[in-house]
Amino acid sequence: MKVIVCFVLVFFVSFSFGSELPNDGKYFWCSQLYNPYYPLNPTNVSLPFVNRTFHYTPPSFRALPASSLISGSSLTADLLLRANETGCITKCTSVYFQVYSNITDTVLLEQYLGVDYDATVTIDITTLNNNQRNLLTVLFYDVLGGNILDSQSLYLDIFDYNANQVSIDYASQGLQVFDKPWFPVGFYYPWSEPEKYVGLATDEMRNNMQTPLPYRPPTPPTSEFLNYMDLAGRMRMRVHFDMYELSQSPNSQEKWYLY
Repeated sequence: MKVIVCFVLVFFVSFSFGSELPNDGKYFWCSQLYNPYYPLNPTNVSLPFVNRTFHYTPPSFRALPASSLISGSSLTADLLLRANETGCITKCTSVYFQVYSNITDTVLLEQYLGVDYDATVTIDITTLNNNQRNLLTVLFYDVLGGNILDSQSLYLDIFDYNANQVSIDYASQGLQVFDKPWFPVGFYYPWSEPEKYVGLATDEMRNNMQTPLPYRPPTPPTSEFLNYMDLAGRMRMRVHFDMYELSQSPNSQEKWYLY
């Protein structure tokens, strides 16, 4: 069985800045896909990990939904807002913001917001549309009625609840499945031997593996592959969908339409 080592590498990278890894393919395959801070090295020299702080400058303003999916039965929704002092025209300890609905052409919430910390605010969504994506605009001012410092667009996806849905929890940057945090634990195996793969997947489900990755599935999907996806759904598994074949040329509307 081929166990995914990328999960291990991701966490190893997170806590081991300054460490080194040998320069061979098994590390670079994962580091190139999952870790942009460890560049591909064409030589045989080991490369140190690069500290993230030199590669990322926090934005002056940020506005996100707390969740990528909002239940249609909800009356309210949480937004994650942040304003950094660097975004102010002059030194400030707070800014004023408005949450504006592009759907209803109304202001849903406005108040002062302290700078340099992550704030969660709650808005009323009873006037927004269900079963569709709603566009909101968040305006940041230096003071009430003052200069606009920044404008952020965000979408609230409000849909009737589906027990099978997967959503992103933007506060933790994690996944929610069945209304609970979901950490993927899985393995990969070539789909070139589907009968072996399906047997392996069902066996490993008993070992608490819940996110298998069929490596290089067929494009377009065969009935065999679709039957496996149905089986995974019945077992409450989440399949890591390999899009390698879809990303290869030539691209066509027909190829993507199948999904």
